[in-house]
Amino acid sequence: MNAKRKEKAVKEFAMFAEDELLSEKLIEAGYDPEKEIPEIIEAIKTRAQGGVKFDLLDLFSEEDEDGRTVYTESENWKEYQKEAAKLSGNVLTDYLKVNAVGCFRKKLNSDAVAVQYMVGLRLIKEKPLAKTRIEVASAVRMNAQIWNTNNHPDSSVYYLVESLINY
Repeated sequence: MNAKRKEKAVKEFAMFAEDELLSEKLIEAGYDPEKEIPEIIEAIKTRAQGGVKFDLLDLFSEEDEDGRTVYTESENWKEYQKEAAKLSGNVLTDYLKVNAVGCFRKKLNSDAVAVQYMVGLRLIKEKPLAKTRIEVASAVRMNAQIWNTNNHPDSSVYYLVESLINY
């Protein structure tokens, strides 16, 4: 299911999380009862429990621009970063080590200089490489290597907060 379509449905129908007629309301709204509705209901229940989770493969988005594919700002990535930023720096936290590369765009800063900013994270291998427990500050330092675009994609790693990721 398209991540943006699912997120839109979750936002629109989150208030009906406890309603027995949630499936019927989603069918009336035009969602596929076999493919889309189970995913939407699971996402709504996860959100209702206070645990926002992000799909491992939906942390980037891309579009066609002038005949070439470019990365665009991913809402899931922005939300993940907001949630991950809430963690304290000296606390031991469970992380998923993934083989991934950063998705970058350029924009002009206040001095009219083009600077890169990270708009998402694209996985090279779909499965996490390992689970580890490290301090948040250590993970932040190790994640800084993602900005080195000269890294070979097979050796580029990133640490994602395990409790925030569906995998």
